[in-house]
Amino acid sequence: MYLSLLFRMENKKLKLVLFTLTTIILAVSFLLGAEFFYFKGNNTKSTEIEVKKGESLKEIARNLSEERVINNPFLFSLYVKLLRKDKDLKSGFYVFLSRMTISQVAEKIISGETEKERITFPEGWASEKMAEKLEKEKICKSSEFEKVVRDNPEEILSDYPQLTSLLQNEKIDSLEGFLFPDTYYLEKRENADDVVKKMVSNFSRKISGNILKDIKTQKRSFYDILKIASLLEKEVRSYDDKRVVSGILWKRLDNGIALQVDATISYITGKKTTKFYAEDLQTDSPYNTYRYKGLPPTPICNPGIDSIKAALYPRSSEYWYYLSTPEGKTIFSRTFQEHKKAKFKYLK
Repeated sequence: MYLSLLFRMENKKLKLVLFTLTTIILAVSFLLGAEFFYFKGNNTKSTEIEVKKGESLKEIARNLSEERVINNPFLFSLYVKLLRKDKDLKSGFYVFLSRMTISQVAEKIISGETEKERITFPEGWASEKMAEKLEKEKICKSSEFEKVVRDNPEEILSDYPQLTSLLQNEKIDSLEGFLFPDTYYLEKRENADDVVKKMVSNFSRKISGNILKDIKTQKRSFYDILKIASLLEKEVRSYDDKRVVSGILWKRLDNGIALQVDATISYITGKKTTKFYAEDLQTDSPYNTYRYKGLPPTPICNPGIDSIKAALYPRSSEYWYYLSTPEGKTIFSRTFQEHKKAKFKYLK
């Protein structure tokens, strides 16, 4: 009887202990759950934080706490460790909205949901101008971008068999012309090499379908087509006029006549005008299509798809000359005398 009573007492104690432990566990779980999923940081506005490559979980938690994105760095670290994701935190720039929970902050860094900048490069921009914009938007340094564009372009192009098959054995001195003008979503402090590759990859995708097929059947060099396209992009606005001017340029090229494209003088001198002095036209540069016959060594900008198509599909005409008015209208002439009259009328 005594043993039975003792057993019942011990059983009650055990139940009490288990009940107490269960209550504590539930309470702790509730509190942790509230901390993880309900209670929010004290930042009252969006906060940008860089998670650097190689940073430890402890360092990341401390930085988040200092910026008031989270209230408790220990609980943040605990949450990440409970998920077994402490090795999966991704570097980059993050924007945390005001008053996010620990779970929301952690999931953002685990998933690599970094802040991306919407960068638009208009058609006709040269790599130098693109580089300036990238530095202004804190994507990468302009010098690093230009170095990638200038150094070893053939190595980057070799990753795109479709392009190398078109270029064959041509010497490519720069990626100018291959940086497709478009809207890109780029991370702050992104590697310049990666930015360039995204643009070249986009260019490669655009050169497809009938365009790719027709380039292969042309007797023209693809690089020459790209150079002509860059001239058209800087000289002419409408697609129809671009095709006519394309016909003029190819015709002058085939007949050994200097192209005399004003945009190449602007490219050399940096002057944004159609009125050049005699010394401008005599500038000693392989890009000077007034002084030297043939095409420039590289494209002078990065053309859009319409200019590439116009270079690929020129329209034949009786014209040998053209000019663009300040309003963007293209005036065509059959003879040099007609051209001089047009210049006097529209560009005086």
